[in-house]
Amino acid sequence: MPLFAFTEAITLREPPSSLKAQYVKEVLTIAYASLGYSITWLDVDGVKELEYVQTNKLDAALARADIIEKKFPSLTRIPFPILRFELLKVSDRLRCGYCLNEDIRSITYSKGSLISEKYADSLKSKVHKFPITNTDNLNEMLLKRRVDSVLLMDFELDEQVAINANFIIETVNTQFDYHYLSTKYKHLKQPLLMAFNSLKQQGVLLELQIKYGIDPKIKVATKESDKVSLVSGNWADYTNADGSGIYWQLMDIIFSSELSVIKNVSIWERAVKEFERGEADVLVGAYRTNNLVDVIYSSYHLDYEYPLYAIGQNNEVIKRYKNKDESLIICSEVGSSSYKQVSFLSGENIIQTSEAQCQKLMRNGKIDIVLEYGYKLAKSLQKLPKIVLIENSPLFLVFHDTPHGRFLKHYFDRKISDMAINNTLKLHFLDDDMYKQAHIRP
Repeated sequence: MPLFAFTEAITLREPPSSLKAQYVKEVLTIAYASLGYSITWLDVDGVKELEYVQTNKLDAALARADIIEKKFPSLTRIPFPILRFELLKVSDRLRCGYCLNEDIRSITYSKGSLISEKYADSLKSKVHKFPITNTDNLNEMLLKRRVDSVLLMDFELDEQVAINANFIIETVNTQFDYHYLSTKYKHLKQPLLMAFNSLKQQGVLLELQIKYGIDPKIKVATKESDKVSLVSGNWADYTNADGSGIYWQLMDIIFSSELSVIKNVSIWERAVKEFERGEADVLVGAYRTNNLVDVIYSSYHLDYEYPLYAIGQNNEVIKRYKNKDESLIICSEVGSSSYKQVSFLSGENIIQTSEAQCQKLMRNGKIDIVLEYGYKLAKSLQKLPKIVLIENSPLFLVFHDTPHGRFLKHYFDRKISDMAINNTLKLHFLDDDMYKQAHIRP
């Protein structure tokens, strides 16, 4: 803070409520205060900010990528990157599968965001493009499933969207934001540059980054081994113990050109533990809901799991289940984590055995409910009353959040998306119905 009274007030646009925007606000407040300036924050539409700075209706622009300089050449950039940001393309898997640029039919983005407009312009003319003025509606367009894709900045991404596994979140551009001055205050370029550098040297910027949850480090992706070890559950026709199956075949095709592939199969819960202990590089076929820490998920899903059902002997049993009747007897396949959906029951009420044995117990009236996925339903179960416990859900590859894990993730995403684009991925599914179920391409 200055040792003197404020001499003048600078007018800036009131930033959004996101953490990154509030970080910028505090950085600017401190920097200007060190020069003896206070800041008056005005409620101005972000779309009009640069125009207002150019006409001196605002004294400076908060933080913008240097792409704006071609359209607004009179603005003066402070050559100090205030913030690193990512332009995200967020897409609805259920509408467009992998949502490749070749496949999306509609996209919306913020009007006036030059970096978004540039990306949208690069898409084919058949894509319907909807620029909107209210950036708060970008996330809403996704949640209401009104468009295939949305372009927005990482700091604009709503938590509801971020945690929803049905959305693909891709980084399509990484840029740095700079503070820009109007012609009236261009003389502050050097003083502000010195102020920003001083805040960095004093550790103030690092403290503020921690305060606002901004990771100051750029996470690198590095190949650290010529091998990749994969682990999964023992799923017939998908991950067989002998290394055959649809998923294993895909893993061989994707990784073997670059790495030596090691595959291991166990019951699912043991496979997860093996991955968590660091005994495997990749966990194959996991939901995003798995409670795993220090991990990253593939952007592109491997498949879409069929719904998980609770199938009851009769409607009365289903009613008891909905009321969380603790006397119910339930059966689930051994090694499956499906039993976690019935946490209101004690272990004594849950039988874990083979799929065939569960179905036999159900037919003989020895249990009340069997937990089973849609594609496994025997004819004897198909007509019984049931409720959905888990909707159709994408299955992912899981990697450790390490330089090598990030390398493997990026490598997998690039390879499998290439296979989708050239239509060779389709050839590795047993039939058209299985490929359609996987939601790869619309």
